[in-house]
Amino acid sequence: MCLLSTKVCNYKLETKTYLLGPFLDGLDIRPEHKSKIREVMASVSACRTNVTPYAGNIDLTWQVGWPESSKLSLLPTRSLNV
Repeated sequence: MCLLSTKVCNYKLETKTYLLGPFLDGLDIRPEHKSKIREVMASVSACRTNVTPYAGNIDLTWQVGWPESSKLSLLPTRSLNV
């Protein structure tokens, strides 16, 4: 059971690394938006504070003016809970 948990945690970390690295770099969005996405997805606590409903009402005003292509809805945020 412990080995399976380790494999799952490693998979989640690899997925997060890929999504916030090569995948995000390959998207045609502004560099400052990529930087902000990496910032708010850096950790579970940052993600929960800035994106997911765990913290109640989330303030997403930092996304005002972003084109739809830059919004965090592109990323499967639930898979990033590592």
